[in-house]
Order: sequence, then structure tokens, then C-alpha cells
Amino acid sequence: ANGLSIELGQQLDEGLALLAKPALACALFVLGANLSFYRIGEHWRLALIASGLKILLLPALVYVMAMQVLQLSSPNTTMLVLLSASPLGVNAYLIATEIKQHQATLGSTVVLSTLLSVLSFSLWLTWLI
Repeated sequence: ANGLSIELGQQLDEGLALLAKPALACALFVLGANLSFYRIGEHWRLALIASGLKILLLPALVYVMAMQVLQLSSPNTTMLVLLSASPLGVNAYLIATEIKQHQATLGSTVVLSTLLSVLSFSLWLTWLI
């Protein structure tokens, strides 16, 4: 409706807004409930390697690409690097669950990369700003 500029009416708009507000909180709750079955202990080495690649190596490559190859402005580069330094998303875990492979490793990686992202964001913000 937004893409086609269709007016939905005030009541429908307000109703959809009420449904959208708790959506993120519910999604995080469901993710936490699913990931509570996995322990980082058993798969910590692979999870640490994957987390390091995601929150340290990927942003470094994005930085080099944005600055050297694409020659983007500093604010754009900062935004791209910080977005790439975000923890591994739940979509990777959901795909692993669907194909029934590496669920525990990816679950551990989501948890570990989320915990380590506090440090990586601090590192990247210190360097970029």
C-alpha cells in the first residue's frame, strides 16, 4: 500500500501501527526462546571464528572497499562499516533450522556475535569517529 500510495484509512492505519509496535519485541523473544536450547560451550571455536569474521573482518573489508575502491564520503563509509559490524542475524539461524544443518553452531554464533558486538562497535566507532 505504501509503495502504491494507497490510503488505507485512519482506523486501519492505527490498527496496523498497534500490531507493528510489539513485533520487534516478540521476534526477539521467540529468537531467545529458540536459542536457549543451544550452549556456546560445545561449539565455541566455530562460533568464535564465525563471529570474528562477521564483526571484525567483514567491516574491515567494507571499509577498504568504501574508501579505496568506491571513494565514498566519510559519513557513508561509517554507516556501511557499522552496519556490516552488526552481529549475525537470526535469518542465518532460521535457514539452518529449515535445512536441518549446523543449527547449534549458528545458534551459538548468533549469541556470541551479539555479545562481542558491544566490543566491536566500540572499536569501530573509536576508529571511525
